[in-house]
Amino acid sequence: MNSAVHYYHTACLCLDLGLTPDDAIQVARYNQMTDWACPRNLTPEYWPDATGFRPMVTQLDVGDAARLLAGESWWPGFTACHRWHFGNGQGPYTEVEFRWALMALHELLEGGKYLPVVGGLLHLCQDFASHAGYCGYPTASNLELGDSRAWYRKLISRQNAMGHVLRPEVDRLEVSRANIVNVTRRIIAECGGKSESVHLLESAANDADLIQWCKAWWRDKTQGREIPPFHAPSPKSKEWREWCGVDA
Repeated sequence: MNSAVHYYHTACLCLDLGLTPDDAIQVARYNQMTDWACPRNLTPEYWPDATGFRPMVTQLDVGDAARLLAGESWWPGFTACHRWHFGNGQGPYTEVEFRWALMALHELLEGGKYLPVVGGLLHLCQDFASHAGYCGYPTASNLELGDSRAWYRKLISRQNAMGHVLRPEVDRLEVSRANIVNVTRRIIAECGGKSESVHLLESAANDADLIQWCKAWWRDKTQGREIPPFHAPSPKSKEWREWCGVDA
C-alpha cells in the first residue's frame, strides 16, 4: 500500500487500537519508514561514517534490485526488506506469516509498545492485503500472480521476478480495497480495538481521497489537531537510532 494507508490511515487506526495521539503519529511514522528506508533515500549522512551505526534498509527500488541481481552487496537490507514486507520466511507471504505478524503485534501492544517495532509489524500486517502469495526474493512464482508491466518484464529473466514489482497497481486502495478492509478488520479483531476508522477505507474513492478523509477524521477525534506530514528522522536523532536497532 501507499502512504495513504501506511501513514495517514495508520494514525487513525492507532487511535482505534487505544494509542495516544502522540504515539499514534510515531507508529505511523515508523510504519511509513518501512517503505522510505531504501538506498535512494539513505544518503551518506545516514551511514556509519556519520552516525557510527549501520542503517536498517527495509525497501528496494527497481534500480536497487538490478544492483542485487548483478551481484553487488553495498547495502545491508535484503533480509530486512523481505522480513518487513513479506514475513519471516524466505518463501511467499502466506496466512502463516500473517498470523505470526498479527500475534506479535498484539503481544507488543499488550506489553512494552516499542514503537519502531509496532510500526514495522503494522506495516507487515497491512501489506498482506497486496503481498499475499508474493515472495520478496527473486523467483519465477511471482509472475504467476500477474504481469501488468510488459515493458519491464522484457528486461528481466523469469527467475528474477521480484515481489510484485510487475504489478504496482495492487498497492492502490481502489484496486485492493476489499483486501485492505479485511486485513484492517483482522488487525482490530486481534488487538482488541475499535473499528471506527474502517469506514474511511470503505468510503474513500482512492488514495488521495483517503488522505483527506483521514485528516478530517483525525481532527475530529483529537480536538482539532492535524496529522503532520511524514518526514524521516534526522540521522543523529534518537528515533533514527531506535529504528536502526530494530534488527540489531
